[in-house]
Amino acid sequence: MIKTKNTRKFNELFNKGAEALKNGKLADAKSIFETLFKKNRTNVKLLETLGAVYGQLGEYEKSIDTFVKCTALNPKSVNAFHNLALAYEFSQQIDLAIKAYQQAISLSHHPASLLADLSDLYQKNGDLILAISSAKKALEKESINEKAYIALATSLSSANQTKEAEHVFKEALVHFPNSPRLLSNYSAMLQSSNNSAALDLAESYARQALAIYPDYLAGLNNFANIKIKKREFNEAKSTLDKILALDPNFVDAHINLGYLQHNMGNFELALSHFDNAIKLNPKNSTVLWYRSFTKLITGDYQTAWEDYEYGLLVGDRDITPYELPSFNSAMLNNDALLVTAEQGVGDQIMFSSCIVDLKKVTKNIIIECDSRLVPLYKRSFGIEAFPTNSLTNTDLVKKYSNLTQQIPIGSLPRIFRTERSRFHTPVPYLSIDTDSQKAWQQKYDDLGQRPKIGLSWRAGVIPSDSKLRSLSLTMLNDILKKGDSDFISLQYGNVTAEIREYETDHGIKIHDWIQSDSLKELDDFAAQISALDCVISVGNTNVHLAGSLNIPTFCLIPYVPSWRWLFEEKQSVWYDSVKIYRQSKNGSWDKALQELKKDLDIFTNGCTDGNV
Repeated sequence: MIKTKNTRKFNELFNKGAEALKNGKLADAKSIFETLFKKNRTNVKLLETLGAVYGQLGEYEKSIDTFVKCTALNPKSVNAFHNLALAYEFSQQIDLAIKAYQQAISLSHHPASLLADLSDLYQKNGDLILAISSAKKALEKESINEKAYIALATSLSSANQTKEAEHVFKEALVHFPNSPRLLSNYSAMLQSSNNSAALDLAESYARQALAIYPDYLAGLNNFANIKIKKREFNEAKSTLDKILALDPNFVDAHINLGYLQHNMGNFELALSHFDNAIKLNPKNSTVLWYRSFTKLITGDYQTAWEDYEYGLLVGDRDITPYELPSFNSAMLNNDALLVTAEQGVGDQIMFSSCIVDLKKVTKNIIIECDSRLVPLYKRSFGIEAFPTNSLTNTDLVKKYSNLTQQIPIGSLPRIFRTERSRFHTPVPYLSIDTDSQKAWQQKYDDLGQRPKIGLSWRAGVIPSDSKLRSLSLTMLNDILKKGDSDFISLQYGNVTAEIREYETDHGIKIHDWIQSDSLKELDDFAAQISALDCVISVGNTNVHLAGSLNIPTFCLIPYVPSWRWLFEEKQSVWYDSVKIYRQSKNGSWDKALQELKKDLDIFTNGCTDGNV
């Protein structure tokens, strides 16, 4: 009778805890299950539930400890090892999560779904070959498995095997035509291409998913992503607000609201949402990486660079994985330091201003960089330079045997640019080939004595991003028709037809030397820029190059620009010679162009008078 009474009491209290858990009252559920655990330390069901509660509260170490107890009590429990794997995964202990998954798979008679989960984990960790392999094994175990199809398709997509991924998605949709998860994941792959047609198709699949399951949180989040990319911010916000009404702890919604508010120029709100996401998941590298942009655009350099380091974990700051210890100035001695390349050539030029400061710490520097920068860096800094991806780890050690440490070039500001007063690098800090400069000067002199103005009107390679940052030549017409200057195209790529069409329509000459293309070569291109009187450009590599050469530059940027240009600033913090002209609102260049024209008139009048 006592046992029956105790059992009844246990069940009543357990059910009360389960009800609290169901209603989202996690603290109450935790208190109830911990009370039960004190007298029921070997009840596996109780341990599994308590471990899940700890996980939802973000108490991952307690969750792990609880699930370890489960596996000890029942070492053949697939569910216990699966839960342990999830706990390790949430706490970012990836290697241990993989081992727990492998143990669960070895115990399971039907491991397809577990193999699919493992594939997802490999994919998040960037191990795409293993992700694809695990997903294929899942389909070998169970040829028609929704999770396995999705795992294979998404890992193929992440590996840029888009056609293969699309084939898997379409095959899966034959078997699961009404799967919200499948439709939403296919939509997510389509939107990654960022062109307008793909975004429209992505939206159509997203809407299909939500028509089947209107409250599908991941589907709503995917739909909001599409709306953000389409810059349909109001609909994106209402969708994200709906997610948080359904689940206030949905981390990705907080992240996307932060990203959305950033793009709307509401930086305090953006930081608030990012901070909410961090409270829910303190080890989420993505939100810390995104938060760095908001801190940087508002000039909070003291804390921003710490967050910026998380770009290395996310993978957006893609670096060559050389087998060298990280930089420690106290341990450097007389050994060589490797500065590794990352991101685009414009960022490499911008961050290389820190090399001037680094040389005060050590003169023994070797730098990896875009191949187009090698001659510039060697000449400018007097250091050894080699092209990205030209050396394996073995080749590197053989060629530079005195290398003992490494640091990504994008991590140098964390040391040398922690406040605005530390940004003023002596300029020019890049040195051009003087013979090339003289050759360009002669070409310009042959055009006459009017001021020579470099011109670049396009930026970005992703269509949606390029549309935001670029102008047409016609939009620059009021500036180009001034008549007192010669305009020289610095626009990368083949723009000859575009220039000729503009000249035909407007009767205004734009000089274009097609052999000069920054996509192919930068040393001679830098010499070309250095021979100009000034540069007008949207925010692209030309601005970074002109700024590093101390050439007066008029930079046109969107209402909410890249973090590099700050917000509501009229002067670049990175380059003293770069003045900024920002849209007055999203999509409107009129005021920025009027201000630029006014300042350009003053500048060219000074050139004509011999004062500049």
